[in-house]
Amino acid sequence: MDFKAREKVAGFLLHTAKIQEEAPRTRMRELAPEALVEAADLVTEMREQGLTVVMISHNLNHVFDLCDRITVLKTGRLAGSRHISETSKEEVLRMIMTGSSSPDEDGGGAKPVRLRA
Repeated sequence: MDFKAREKVAGFLLHTAKIQEEAPRTRMRELAPEALVEAADLVTEMREQGLTVVMISHNLNHVFDLCDRITVLKTGRLAGSRHISETSKEEVLRMIMTGSSSPDEDGGGAKPVRLRA
């Protein structure tokens, strides 16, 4: 992993213990392939230590490999939230596309997400 990539990951790790309003972001797609493996290992280590990591990604392979839970938002509304072991990529894709966690809904019943300060 080159120095710049290590610096990004280190910056990310420094802010994991505490959520900050504007924590630095590490974009996985900007990392070299070997850095991706190292970053994934670091996230796994942090998870094993009981730390909470919020990962925002469109890459379902990364999400299913690294996360315990997944929450899908569609146009600012909650489409669904699942434990990774209790869902499939197909169900997540349906939530992403329709905004609904139910195969019979078109997303119109999704709840707005309200953020608290």
